Amino acid sequence: MRSRRTIPKPVPGRLLDISPRAHLPEDEYLAKVGLVAYLVTSVEGLLLFDLPRLEWALPPQLNVESLAGNTTTKLGHELLAHASQCTDPTVAAYLEAGGIALSEIGPQRNAVLHARPATDKEGRTRLYRWRLPDAHFIDDDWLDRLARRIDDLLVKLSDLRPQLPE
Repeated sequence: MRSRRTIPKPVPGRLLDISPRAHLPEDEYLAKVGLVAYLVTSVEGLLLFDLPRLEWALPPQLNVESLAGNTTTKLGHELLAHASQCTDPTVAAYLEAGGIALSEIGPQRNAVLHARPATDKEGRTRLYRWRLPDAHFIDDDWLDRLARRIDDLLVKLSDLRPQLPE
């Protein structure tokens, strides 16, 4: 007969008041992983939710219905492929910058979300992207650099974001 393991008691002060079976890294690290994931979706959402208000200047290929289900990188490629067909140069520049941004951050987003927990040299649990030949830990510095880069891209996109015509 198999022995039953007891479920550990919740750990007070943790990010989630649960007792997961997985060994979790520190809350600060988990928050950085979540921040990066959220920032990527913020870039995607900014661009996707702007499409209906900009449809007056868009080619038919750039519509929410056909683009919303795409990956980050694929969405970036689609914006780049069709931005030059926009009838307004301001809209074209905005969507081109958005396409470049998504194409840049898509592979890094994948590195985070497709990584697996592992133990680093310091004995900490960190995500490990096991994709040869570029296998690497997703450490705090890597996440910090990526979060800053995505924030910079959001600032740039906000500056380029077209206003509706009067």
